[in-house]
Amino acid sequence: SSSGKQTDLLKEINRQIKLKPGNAMLHVAKGAIISSQLWEESNTKRITALSNQADMAFDAALRLDSQNWDARMTKAVFYADAGYRWYERQALRMFASLLQDQEELDPQPHRAKAYIEYGKLQQKLGDESTAKSIWRRGLKLFPSNQALVELSQKD
Repeated sequence: SSSGKQTDLLKEINRQIKLKPGNAMLHVAKGAIISSQLWEESNTKRITALSNQADMAFDAALRLDSQNWDARMTKAVFYADAGYRWYERQALRMFASLLQDQEELDPQPHRAKAYIEYGKLQQKLGDESTAKSIWRRGLKLFPSNQALVELSQKD
């Protein structure tokens, strides 16, 4: 089962964290695995516990490296998908910061996802025009990103 594989992977990541506690990417991976388990969970107490564990893993990564793109991005997506207004507002701030940083750096293709997800969150919150402008902003930096091409052309 996929949850069995995730449990084994989580055990291995926890083992690796004990060996290399200063490796921010291990904490990012731990948070990503835990947050992916939320989709399969229906027990409210378990969802709360998993959410807190994922958040703590992302925070651990960010304590080690406050500018870690993957930690910031994964946490922003996690918050955007949480389904609670407070988390969504936090995610908006996180995405805005990611975009500001991206525009001061050389474009790296995987970072187009920040524009995609930020726009989707704005759209989900009912702000279609802001979503479109974010996607167009991303398209200027990542003109070959098919998702940004399609999203910025949608009516």
